[in-house]
Amino acid sequence: METLDCLRAGESAKIAEIAAPDDVRERLKMLNVRPGAEVTLVKAVFFRSTFLLDAGGVRLGLRKSLAEKISVIRPGGATDGAEYGEAGR
Repeated sequence: METLDCLRAGESAKIAEIAAPDDVRERLKMLNVRPGAEVTLVKAVFFRSTFLLDAGGVRLGLRKSLAEKISVIRPGGATDGAEYGEAGR
């Protein structure tokens, strides 16, 4: 499965899973970054070490270390929805 840091500027994807500690996942959830949510990569800066996201109208910056822990599904990547069952816990 791909991670958030694989997206290109302007590309959207649906979040499948966030492999981070509970406190980090909770903070991200407050910023509309949660499994099932659609996010758009606005741009990657500083040699792709920082990523600017749009998550449901909220813009936020993430370091590459966190972006690598967020698994995403590009549109058309999963048609049966099987991958969402595991991520929605």
